[in-house]
Amino acid sequence: MLAPGLNRMLARRGIHYAWVIAILTFLTMLTTAGAMGLPGALILPLHSEYGWSTATISSALAVRIMLFGLMAPFSAAFMTRFGLRTVIIAAVALISTGLLLATFMTAFWHLMLLWGVVVGLGTGLTAMVLGATVANRWFAKSRGLVLGLLTASSATGQLAFLPLATLLVAHVGWRAAVFPTVAACAVVAALVALLMCDRPEQLGLGAYGEAPPVASDAVAGPGTAPQRPVRHAFAILGEASQTPAFWALFGTFFICGLSTNGLIQSHFIAFCADYGLGETDAASVLAMMGVFDFVGTVASGWLSDRFDNRWLLFWYYGLRGLSLLWLPHSSFSFYGLSLFALFYGLDWIATVPRRCAWRARSSGARRDLWSSAGSSPVIRSAQRSRPMAREPRERACRPTCRPSMRPGSCVSSRPWSRWRQAGGAGGPPLPYWPRRRHRRSAASSREDEAPALSNKPPRPGQRGGRPHGRPAFPPVPKRSGPGRERAEAGQPRRVPPPPPDVTLIWGTHAVIEALGSRRRKLLRLSTTEAAAERVTAAAAERGVPLAIVPGDAIAARVPRDAVHQGLLLEARRLEPIALDDVPDAGIVLLLDQVTDPHNVGAILRTAAAFGVTALVMTDRHAPELSGTLAKAASGGLEHVPVALVVNLARTLEALGKRGFFRLGLDSAGETALDALDPPRPLALVLGAEGQGLRRLTRERCDAMARLDMPGPIKSLNVSNACAVALSMLRKRTEA
Repeated sequence: MLAPGLNRMLARRGIHYAWVIAILTFLTMLTTAGAMGLPGALILPLHSEYGWSTATISSALAVRIMLFGLMAPFSAAFMTRFGLRTVIIAAVALISTGLLLATFMTAFWHLMLLWGVVVGLGTGLTAMVLGATVANRWFAKSRGLVLGLLTASSATGQLAFLPLATLLVAHVGWRAAVFPTVAACAVVAALVALLMCDRPEQLGLGAYGEAPPVASDAVAGPGTAPQRPVRHAFAILGEASQTPAFWALFGTFFICGLSTNGLIQSHFIAFCADYGLGETDAASVLAMMGVFDFVGTVASGWLSDRFDNRWLLFWYYGLRGLSLLWLPHSSFSFYGLSLFALFYGLDWIATVPRRCAWRARSSGARRDLWSSAGSSPVIRSAQRSRPMAREPRERACRPTCRPSMRPGSCVSSRPWSRWRQAGGAGGPPLPYWPRRRHRRSAASSREDEAPALSNKPPRPGQRGGRPHGRPAFPPVPKRSGPGRERAEAGQPRRVPPPPPDVTLIWGTHAVIEALGSRRRKLLRLSTTEAAAERVTAAAAERGVPLAIVPGDAIAARVPRDAVHQGLLLEARRLEPIALDDVPDAGIVLLLDQVTDPHNVGAILRTAAAFGVTALVMTDRHAPELSGTLAKAASGGLEHVPVALVVNLARTLEALGKRGFFRLGLDSAGETALDALDPPRPLALVLGAEGQGLRRLTRERCDAMARLDMPGPIKSLNVSNACAVALSMLRKRTEA
């Protein structure tokens, strides 16, 4: 073992050996976190190769997560009985064996045994208990920061292994994605065998921040634990389960594990694939989440040493719940998923340092909490729970204030007291009026009192309390805002938006085409005197009520800077058609994450001009069929049916089975569009600007074409590219 020699070398440089133990623990937890997250990237490949459903594969992952949690009490007992080195080497050996043998599996029970049982036992031996044990044995100073760093290793494990695994799955195969994790386990096992120590006393050291032990002290080691650690753990578990604190901590861990390992880590990639996001892209979002989680967990460890952990847990769980509510509404776009990764990643496991500090303070013995023989962190804290003491807050206090008062409640620590000490009415403005403050001691001298807020003399016997008068405040300024500015400028106030099932349509072409369409139910029409003659006959034919209003009344109901041309029509929303109702003839346009309503409106206008059969968009990556889109379409929305689908890749598969030739338009296409003569019916797929067509969409196209531009700019706006492509296809058909 190289630990004694390395310890002497570091001691000469003033470096405590506890940091070496922290680095080894970080690498161990990083590797096991990579093994925990790896099966989530392999659900889809296993489904493709073996035909197992997602629910079937998830059952094996559920066994793994269950063992990961159930092993926590026994892993703490094993660490105390056999030592950190032995437990860590056994854990990484189990993980490597399970992952390697899984590459040869042929039946589902192999998956259940290897990835469910073997990998579950291995990862459970080095769960969060390992980081907490090391932090409490080796660190008396900066323990919260170290614990935050160690728990953040799970985020770094995702960052290091998941994107690489999905890349190997896409280009080599799912079996190749297993070997980087196995190699990392081998490296960790070698480093732990050479450098790991169980306790600082074995090297003649004290914990970081404490003095070294005296020579007469007994060296703590694995032999101090009971000879039957499993039985001892069960005994303490039964005793602790009778206390309310145990179940409170159990509930917090259950919610944390359910929302992280059980939900996002295992099923996020497969969930994104159902909405058309590729495996590599979804893994990149998880890696992004890992970056934010590393920052959040480290910062959380720092905060746990300074603030009330109950309030920190309140905010962390609240942000996590709001993030999960946001995910279905994120449209699975770059910005939506980035926002989810930011807030969910910041508190992925940031709650762990909070709960550890909470348990430590509630038990009254932070250092011995984790190292008690044969006990888990949750059990020992529940055994000796008592009300948690609020951490003191550093505030500047006057010498005359009583020490027994709550910190921060004395007179001199309030902002208005500093205003008094600055000279009363001549001082800075009063930020707020205080509601309560304690009375100073009767023994306080009158000379130390701050000057009164007013010039009135104090009443006889007055010893503080509220002042007689209030200072003169500057006049409150008038409220400012868009509504007041418009009113002062003579502009009309904004009118509340219409109900969700009502669409406002404005502009001459859009309104006239809507009046002539039989697909909409029209409610009422507002027009100015100048524009009334253009729509009076059409409105009378459809029986639409018509009202002559000023132009400002219309401008107050449409978006700011919208050109309404004196016409505003209220109508019911157009209902999208089903994919089965799309005719098997002509040209069908499919848009892959084109979200700008102006672009989609221009495409609809072009599609109506060229006689396109239908337009297909994804439900969560498309703009609403709103007035803005109708104005940009100039009536095209009334003539081209729109179908909304969940997954564009599956839609292309369904159209291919119906006989459509699927042609993708991309700047990286193999063939120029003018050299192709695609058959009919034709499904023409257009991608968003910048990212183009996604990988799954390209793979389901029969051909990929490009537009060759002779000028220096080779790319076009998607609506312009659609117009050029439809023009080329029409000329090819006529020829």
